[in-house]
Amino acid sequence: MTNPRENPIKLVPIVLEAFFVVLGVVLALGANEVREFYNRKEHGEVALTSITREIEENRSAVAAALDYHLYLSDTLRTIQRSNESSVLEHGYPDARVFSKGFISPATVLNTAWEAANATDALGVMDYEDVLLLSRIYESQRVYAYQSQVSGDLIYAKLFSEGYIGMLENYQNLSTMIGSFWYQECRLLMSYDDLIAELDSTLTTAALPDMCRVVSMD
Repeated sequence: MTNPRENPIKLVPIVLEAFFVVLGVVLALGANEVREFYNRKEHGEVALTSITREIEENRSAVAAALDYHLYLSDTLRTIQRSNESSVLEHGYPDARVFSKGFISPATVLNTAWEAANATDALGVMDYEDVLLLSRIYESQRVYAYQSQVSGDLIYAKLFSEGYIGMLENYQNLSTMIGSFWYQECRLLMSYDDLIAELDSTLTTAALPDMCRVVSMD
């Protein structure tokens, strides 16, 4: 009969083997976690770069729209203050004044922002940056809505009163145009603050003097 004491179970090798198996699993999981963390961080950085470029493109588009609306506003203001028949030959501005339309709002993009939100890239960005960005894109949404509503109003007026009717109503049109350049100035100032916050090496074009009125609000 075999004596159990003659074949003792060697616990040390078993314990060591189990330990190394567990250690290997832990290290593998830890490596995956680290890899996933850096992948998400890199994804967040790429997304932020794309958003910054999108903001720069939007700024350029809004700046161009602002220049046109300021031109229209200044021209119509001059016409309103003038009584010269040469200025108002038919009692309303020349149609050539509105070379780009009665209004010409910018088309602001939100593709990069929506993509970052859909892929959870915002979750690895700095909270303060995300807060600033969300405010910018909300301002853009309000601006886009204003553009849509104003465009619908102009279309309805054109349908009911015709092109000449719109020209004769240039004083009310001037008020609408003024609301656009006001919002565009606000957007540009927000863009500039954000760009300076995200990348201090980037420079932006100087704002028109009329935007100083907005900055004092």
